[in-house]
This record gives sequence, structure tokens and C-alpha cells, in this order.
Amino acid sequence: MDKVNVLNKADSVKFMGNYRVYDRKKYGPISSEINSFLKKYGDVEIKSKKIRDSGMKFTTVSFNFEL
Repeated sequence: MDKVNVLNKADSVKFMGNYRVYDRKKYGPISSEINSFLKKYGDVEIKSKKIRDSGMKFTTVSFNFEL
């Protein structure tokens, strides 16, 4: 997990964060497990992007949901 931000509002709490998966072969199972966990708390918006930086390959995933 790279970072998680919490925004406390009068009627709800919003969580926004991101994480990286360095082994692209494991991206599917990892994302599936995290997504199913987050969806227990309500609607989740998830975006992913494949990155190649200085020879390193990884997938970065950002998410946000509101309670």
C-alpha cells in the first residue's frame, strides 16, 4: 500500500489510496482479493495502470470509496 488518505465529511468518510503490484502475473489474484474486500464497504471506484519506470515493470492501482 503506497498511501491512504481519509476525508472526514459531516455525513460520511471517504477513503482514497493506491498500491503497486510488481509481479504482473500476481496482479489478477491480488486485485481480485483487495477489490472483493473493499466492495464489502460499498461502491468502490478502482483504476489501474501498467507502468514501466527505469526498467521496472509494475501496475499501480488507485481506489476510493465512501462510508
